[in-house]
Amino acid sequence: GKLLSVAIHPKTASGETTLLKCPGLKDPIKVDYIESYKGQWTHDYEFLGKVADKVKIMAYELYPRGPGFPGPGPQAPLDWIEKILDYALTKIPKEKLYMAIPTYGYDWPLNCEGETKAVYYSYSRKII
Repeated sequence: GKLLSVAIHPKTASGETTLLKCPGLKDPIKVDYIESYKGQWTHDYEFLGKVADKVKIMAYELYPRGPGFPGPGPQAPLDWIEKILDYALTKIPKEKLYMAIPTYGYDWPLNCEGETKAVYYSYSRKII
């Protein structure tokens, strides 16, 4: 009598499948997606699509701010969203699928030393 809802990292199809040995797991992980870091490794779309009532994909932060990330860029461009949906629909029943999209952006600094600030729609209208 409970509802199971999960939030998962986005994945986009790579066009090929490789096996990844992951410490602590007996069997290798099947990787058929481009994004390959720990967030994606831990989310088995097919399994979650079978057992969860709602599967929510966190479709934002394509270009996150912070050290070690690529820098300025869109948070959820349409072509990326479409690729996420294309992949997800091969693994998760469409009636269970939801997508979280950003309602913010970043005010990227003009140099690498500046601070990157989150900007919401109301503030963005003031600085345009």
